[in-house]
Amino acid sequence: GVRAGADRRQPSPPPVPPAPTGLRLLSIEGGTAENIIPARCVAQVSVTPASRPAFVARCPRGMTITPRRLPAGWHPTLPWPDVAAYLAGLASLLAPYQKTRDRAFAPPGLTSAVTRLRVVEGALVLTFDVRSLPGQDLGRIAQRCESLAWTLFGPPGDRWQFRRERQNPALQTSPTAPVVRLMRAAMRAARVPVALAAKSGCSEAGWYQMVGIPSIVFGPGQAQGNIHQPNERTSLRQLRRAIAVYHAALERACT
Repeated sequence: GVRAGADRRQPSPPPVPPAPTGLRLLSIEGGTAENIIPARCVAQVSVTPASRPAFVARCPRGMTITPRRLPAGWHPTLPWPDVAAYLAGLASLLAPYQKTRDRAFAPPGLTSAVTRLRVVEGALVLTFDVRSLPGQDLGRIAQRCESLAWTLFGPPGDRWQFRRERQNPALQTSPTAPVVRLMRAAMRAARVPVALAAKSGCSEAGWYQMVGIPSIVFGPGQAQGNIHQPNERTSLRQLRRAIAVYHAALERACT
């Protein structure tokens, strides 16, 4: 799936090295939702004794290996090499877009992340997220992501399918727009520091802007490095401050 740019993610992961000979992926479960950075991933693999040292050597720091003997019987092999090949191709595909920088945004360039990997009815389902800058054609980027699968695996069908689950247009509102002036006044009335920033994110506000409704995003808590993380959090004090701003905005807009 492709979601367009709530907090933009880390840059695309580096190409995944090929798995050692003798390794088979039997099951995998990682991530919880399309817009949340995964906290953990659990995979069950079968490794031959000869390939075990190479497998252990490639495991990144922080990974825990729990050896266990598989029960007798037939075990399916999931197409891990296909996923590794697609991720490597995706990193190359997005690299030219990531060279474009706009310092008005945080972060200042296109980012992407793998947000979920799981097995559904025997199929290996990979979900990833792409966040673009205004002016970058996210529809075109999504088409190229799908074309990459055609190039690697041939026509879609039983072997693979591609689905765009969500796409939000980028939001860019003029600092002089009435809604911005309204929120500035409301923040001052609530004694909340007035600080405006162009944050790479996705919300319904982009759609409002597309139909001619200037919009701004405001909420309690820290955004960058916090929202859509496994340990996302905010404080009661921040919630109370946000309520005061909403109250002041409604007073000015409706009376």
